[in-house]
Amino acid sequence: MKVRAPDRPGILGEVASALGANGINLLAVHGYSERGQGALCLVVDKLAAAVKVLKGRGLKPEEEDLLEVQLANRPGTMGEAAKTLGDAGINIKYVFVGTARGRKVTVYLAVEDLPAALKILRS
Repeated sequence: MKVRAPDRPGILGEVASALGANGINLLAVHGYSERGQGALCLVVDKLAAAVKVLKGRGLKPEEEDLLEVQLANRPGTMGEAAKTLGDAGINIKYVFVGTARGRKVTVYLAVEDLPAALKILRS
């Protein structure tokens, strides 16, 4: 999900703390500033609960479907997956790389054609 937030120090800490206090785990996060406004892109384990918490803080979360992919935790695997999608004409809007779990790493991709991306990467 994406959350537009005030562009000020500490906003990520406030949001992450509020989610954590409600038992919601952040799986991946990316933050940036755009035209004087902050944006937090969050991957959480309990989406409905996170939306409720963030709305309760006066924020307006925007939901977006992401493709979750487990890749081998070795050099080149992200490039292989991205090239496979690109060769199929599927644009990656943005990517999160989550935590590595031993031999695997979790990657979250926002793509323009989710069903096609799933089909390509499963084959």
